Amino acid sequence: MKFSWKLINNFIKLEQKEIKKLEKKLTLSGIEIENIDRSNTYNDTIIDLSITTNRKEISSALHLAIEISTIINKPLIKDPIRLKCNKKITNKKNISIDYVRIHTIDENLIRKKSEWLSKELRKHDIEDRSPLKNIQKYIKLKWGATFEIINPNYISKECDLINDFNSKQIKQTIQKNQSSKLLIFKTTKKMDNETNNVYNSNSFYENLYIDSIRLVSTITQQTISKYYETYNKIDIEPIIINVKKSNINKCLGNIGKSTLKFIEIDKINKILKQLQLLPTYIKKNRSFNVIIPSHRIHDLKREIDVIEEIGRIYEFKYFLSKLNTRKIKGQESEYSKYIKKFRYILRNLGLNEVINCGLTLNKKNNIEIIQLNNPITSEQKELRYNIVENLITNYNHNIKHTGNEIEIFEIGKTFKKNYENKYTEIYSLGGLISNKGYSKSNWTEKSTGVNFYHIKGIIETFLEQINKNLKTQETFRTITKDHLQEVGHIIKINRSISIYNNKADKPIGIIGEVKDDLLEISEKKQVKVYVFEININELIKNIDNNNNLEYINKSYTNYPSVIRDISIKIKKYIQIQDIKSVILKYCTSFVESIKIFNEYINKKQERFVGIRITYRSQNRTLNTADIKRIERNLNQAIQIIEKY
Repeated sequence: MKFSWKLINNFIKLEQKEIKKLEKKLTLSGIEIENIDRSNTYNDTIIDLSITTNRKEISSALHLAIEISTIINKPLIKDPIRLKCNKKITNKKNISIDYVRIHTIDENLIRKKSEWLSKELRKHDIEDRSPLKNIQKYIKLKWGATFEIINPNYISKECDLINDFNSKQIKQTIQKNQSSKLLIFKTTKKMDNETNNVYNSNSFYENLYIDSIRLVSTITQQTISKYYETYNKIDIEPIIINVKKSNINKCLGNIGKSTLKFIEIDKINKILKQLQLLPTYIKKNRSFNVIIPSHRIHDLKREIDVIEEIGRIYEFKYFLSKLNTRKIKGQESEYSKYIKKFRYILRNLGLNEVINCGLTLNKKNNIEIIQLNNPITSEQKELRYNIVENLITNYNHNIKHTGNEIEIFEIGKTFKKNYENKYTEIYSLGGLISNKGYSKSNWTEKSTGVNFYHIKGIIETFLEQINKNLKTQETFRTITKDHLQEVGHIIKINRSISIYNNKADKPIGIIGEVKDDLLEISEKKQVKVYVFEININELIKNIDNNNNLEYINKSYTNYPSVIRDISIKIKKYIQIQDIKSVILKYCTSFVESIKIFNEYINKKQERFVGIRITYRSQNRTLNTADIKRIERNLNQAIQIIEKY
């Protein structure tokens, strides 16, 4: 909606240089300025505002001036004129009335339009009409209310105020001149002096009336006859809202940089007066009672609406935009930490995580499987007994639709029922690997598929990284009935091993090759599919949490070292560790390190090992006698090694 800067200045004195400041203030208070046009055509500044539906009362220069006055706390330069009516009406106190003034005017005597008035309407994109209609539109733009133009021959019978007004003078005037029109000025007033500081169209009724009559008289060049007045008594209950100080603090928060300072009571009271809400502070309840004026009843309906107005006038930028929050982090369970660690290690080993539903149809039916009483579908009528069956289903779906190789794992729950009908819920880790191009020995050869020992190596690497004291054994040697009952129908018994806990000698997992009848494999494409499943509950119980360091600190010596490289001929079955043990047995003094730097076999299939021995003293430099003694002891050790 467009507003004239000159028209606004009829009510509040604003300098042209204040437009920028005013633009910022209005925007912060929720009234967005879409455009400011400094028009040379009209010698005026036209402000185009975006008025939201909850502020529909800002539809005139008067109400915009009242809003600006509230925001910048600057008084209006025009005061309301007290209602002038007969003593019969003014003597009535503490009542509300609908008050009407009526004039008659002969429209045929109006011969020309006012160019000035037409120009004012064009500023606001209003269509130019008859002189009387133009005056009516202009008064609406300026004051937010206007008079009505009524043909007395078509007055509705339901218009009580007009029908009750039986004036012989009006009737005679209408009979003499059928072109007469009635100008009706309406208002609603409360007949007391306490609400004079509430500014709206009703409080400026007398100003509006004088301005309208002056314009009508000037433009029509007619002498305006005496008005006729009437009124009806009405009952208007004031709308009172109670606003608690605690709720203001809670909603608006702290001011400034202090976390304990809130907007003060005196400041709140002052703002409420600026908003024309006639506040009354109740000290006992620490709250304000505010009376909502008639022009704001459409948007100030709740306590929070009034609180929002307080924040808007005080300006939200002065409140803390971000509370000082404490970063309180809940304690993460050790179990959750281990699960995260397992996922991290398995992903680094090249496996992709999948998630399957715990409701399934198990491939084997036994007493430990838990049935659902009312399943959604026939394919989800049981709780899953193990993880690997879901993974095999994932594999078959993947091969059937994409044909890609698959390396996956899942961490989830499995469910069992024992012979006492007690239900147990176990966290399990399962995995499946099938890849015909898993590895190659060199770049010239074709890739080979994954085999049983690759899977065993992956699991051993996983267990080493979680610091687990576990070992592997052949399943057929130590397999139990319980273990066979779980996955015996899935894996090949002669191609599987169990994972054991060294301390308890208890199996906690299994690795094996999947049976061919469970796989979607064509005759042309024979591949090996391997699975593993580990009981996470048992795995976590037996993790070695020893955080002690496994090395010994030694002081660094500044004395030089002596290095000897030797080559020893040994038999094929002799281990490197045995060679180191013999050397350390005969060369106990000054030996700092023994390293194997080379091993080779000649054409005669004779095995040779290259050994580098470093000698150093912690408190002196080694002399010739020391070197000779070391060499003598080393020769003895070499002779013993070659006799093995």
